Amino acid sequence: MSKITKEDYKNFKKDCQYWLREFGLQGWFQSITKDGLDDCYGEVWWDNNKRVLEISLNVKHEFKNEKEKKEFLKRTAVHECLEVLVGSSLERIMKEWKLMKYKPIEDEIIFEEERHNIIRVLENLLYNKEIKNEFFY
Repeated sequence: MSKITKEDYKNFKKDCQYWLREFGLQGWFQSITKDGLDDCYGEVWWDNNKRVLEISLNVKHEFKNEKEKKEFLKRTAVHECLEVLVGSSLERIMKEWKLMKYKPIEDEIIFEEERHNIIRVLENLLYNKEIKNEFFY
């Protein structure tokens, strides 16, 4: 079994910073942390008004081998950065709809599912392209 090392975490942070820059989110205050999350690989929180985001990596996760760990870290970095890109945009759209008196989306489960559908498509496109090219370290 392979665990996440300090070097792995350092590389994860670099990958997150790369994707945040590529997605045009470099103007946000960024915090990339490690945590002992129980039910997910990583998570992200953001505040659109303050332009603040925090990405947390689950460092408790164990892997069969180094290859699996490397892929996990790269894919998680892409996924969490896409969460900010897509989620913050959709959040702004929803707020505008409510302000403009359009019918608000009442079922947040549908919103979450659709947000993740968009993220998965983008994640697969970006992740597969970059991994094939061995773009990172």
